Amino acid sequence: KLCCVAQGKVGEFTTMEADWNSPRMLEVRRAMVAGEMIKDCAHCDNLERIGTPSFRMAASHQWGTAQVIATVERSLANDYRVDTPPIYLDLRFGNLCNLICKMCTPLNSSQISKDHASLQKLDPGGFDRHLGTKHELPAYDWQDDAEVTAMLDRYIPHIQSLYLAGGEPTLSAGAMRFMTRCIELGYAHRITF
Repeated sequence: KLCCVAQGKVGEFTTMEADWNSPRMLEVRRAMVAGEMIKDCAHCDNLERIGTPSFRMAASHQWGTAQVIATVERSLANDYRVDTPPIYLDLRFGNLCNLICKMCTPLNSSQISKDHASLQKLDPGGFDRHLGTKHELPAYDWQDDAEVTAMLDRYIPHIQSLYLAGGEPTLSAGAMRFMTRCIELGYAHRITF
């Protein structure tokens, strides 16, 4: 996805490094620079249309730095290709959680996932009408892939901000491994979590 609230997928995921400058990402960057509406961004578009601050507005404020602006300017001269790794990562290691926050979803809370499964058994038709029919959780096996681990190791020196979600990160072995790796490589002190 383009971001955590975006609709749809960027494309068929291959690797982050390949997708970083895929044809779809180049088109998205071109459209964003041109100020064109992007279908995937409807959530933020709708909020902004009614005067409500959106995730996009917060991200634009956070990332409107000289470094990011320079990266955008280089990409304009390079057919929208970005020549540096990401400086922000949003990683979802699973949905294991010990809480049942009502604003959360099964994707991010194992406890709410259990609630949804119970509710669906009680009234499958009603449940599907209100919450949709897609109840499968994604596989979180990406974190055990050696290629992904090596890629993340290459990204760690560049990361300035890291968002860990999908359950309670301190309960996730994958999140703990990744944070430990940031410490081992000597970069944790400069990463905002």
